[in-house]
Amino acid sequence: MNQNFSQQKNSKVKSAISDLNQEFKEREVIERSKELNIGYVNLKKIPINIDFLQLISKEESIKGKIIPFFKVGKKLRVAFSDENNIYTKEIIDGLIEQGFEVNKNLCSMESLSFAQRNFKSKLHFEDQEIIAKEKKIKNYSQEIKTKDYALEIKNLKSDQALNLLHEKVLSLSASDLHLESKKNYLRVRARVDGVLIDLFEIDSSVAEGIIRQIKHEAHLKFNIKNIPQDGKYAFKTSDRKIDVRVSTLPTVFGETIVLRFLDPKKGAVALEKLGFSANSLQNFTSSLQRKNGLILVTGPTGSGKTTTLHSALRKINNKEKKVITLEDPVELQIEGIVQCEINASEGFDFAEGVHAILRQDPDVIMIGEIRDLKTAQAAVQAALTGHLVFSTLHTNSAVDAAIRLLNMGISPIVLAPALRCIVAQRLVRLVCSKCVQFQEPSSAEKLEIEKVLSKISSLEQNLKMPLKIPVEKGCSECSFTGFKGQTSVAEILPINENVRKIIKKETTQKEVISVAEKAGMRTMWEEGILKVIKGETTFSEIYKNIENFT
Repeated sequence: MNQNFSQQKNSKVKSAISDLNQEFKEREVIERSKELNIGYVNLKKIPINIDFLQLISKEESIKGKIIPFFKVGKKLRVAFSDENNIYTKEIIDGLIEQGFEVNKNLCSMESLSFAQRNFKSKLHFEDQEIIAKEKKIKNYSQEIKTKDYALEIKNLKSDQALNLLHEKVLSLSASDLHLESKKNYLRVRARVDGVLIDLFEIDSSVAEGIIRQIKHEAHLKFNIKNIPQDGKYAFKTSDRKIDVRVSTLPTVFGETIVLRFLDPKKGAVALEKLGFSANSLQNFTSSLQRKNGLILVTGPTGSGKTTTLHSALRKINNKEKKVITLEDPVELQIEGIVQCEINASEGFDFAEGVHAILRQDPDVIMIGEIRDLKTAQAAVQAALTGHLVFSTLHTNSAVDAAIRLLNMGISPIVLAPALRCIVAQRLVRLVCSKCVQFQEPSSAEKLEIEKVLSKISSLEQNLKMPLKIPVEKGCSECSFTGFKGQTSVAEILPINENVRKIIKKETTQKEVISVAEKAGMRTMWEEGILKVIKGETTFSEIYKNIENFT
């Protein structure tokens, strides 16, 4: 009995030593990736779609020590373990020639080998077949519902059919409706919580009338079908008016139309309801109390930047302040605020708009986006002359935003005193409360959770390793996606004297991050893992939307 116990103990010790050695190896790879200024990924933690593996052969993957692991459209992420391997560059060049925009990431040899097991794996194919069958069964009732819509639309007048589409959008809480012309039909899709879902198909004969009705509502020309057109219209519900932006695009089978729905009920979100953690919210709201300075919100298109800005403006808006916005276009109207829309064709761009706004005696200015040096200079100058200025940038992280402005040509001596706070954010989907399931986290997931908890335990004393974490399932309530609703995941960098000093030095990203974390910033990755711990979203959703730079 003692011998068995001793053997078990030795086995556990060996396993712990092995895990520790592997962690050291991963950290070495992280340091190399930072030196090379490329991303890092641990492929053991990411579920890889087998379709992505078909982009290169198993032989190429082994020879070049490389694997594709994520793809959206023509944007492709690859991981490789040896940056000096001559075949790696050849494979990447070949993918670029195929039209892919390749994002390079460094990984350890161990995690690459783990991922390469998916090549031609019989079990993997069997799993995919099982998943596909389950999905088909789950979608059956949804297909019946959507077919009902298609049949109903067929018997309606075009204005009634459009009203029915409006009804469908509101029932799904969709942000966009896509009407895509195919050879013999119109495919109808909706973007729900950031993801496109198929709804139904409409016969071409019926679709033509709906497209003409949309053009009529948006004041677009019926006879122009070979060039894009943009317009807008509005419709009323029982309690509100909803604005709709219309974009048409000529395709080989006819016009494709996208409708963007600007619902004031969805746009008017209190700052406290955006999903920021208590730590992030405190850092952000404290910066809103300042009378001057530059507050930046960064992230890609669709990351919720405009909603965050509008929520912040609502928070500080009162009768004692004059708030003026400069937007392209004005999407949501805010009571008590002066909102302006730029007109670049007439020379009224963001930079010129800021100069005009300053003559209107504002207290607070919101600039829709900093796109060039001229606008950046105007924003910084306004922040230094007694105004609180809000704006957005397209960068991956809070630290990247400061570096982007420096690279644009803003002097570090000028930028450092102007900055007050930088928010970088993404949107992730919330698990559906009706069908969510919970399971024990894997060893890799536990390791990731432990890293985050060890870093923030002093601030989040009530948090501990969860026994189970959420996984998506799917039901009629969430259109069989497993998710319903979205929440912000944000890293918020408060600018203190130490951060200003490091910005003035024009130092490396790594040094700025180190100082920023001491100032109270948590990375988006850490904030995302916290949402998994709290049961709000899944690891798969975090992997999909947030880069891990740590």
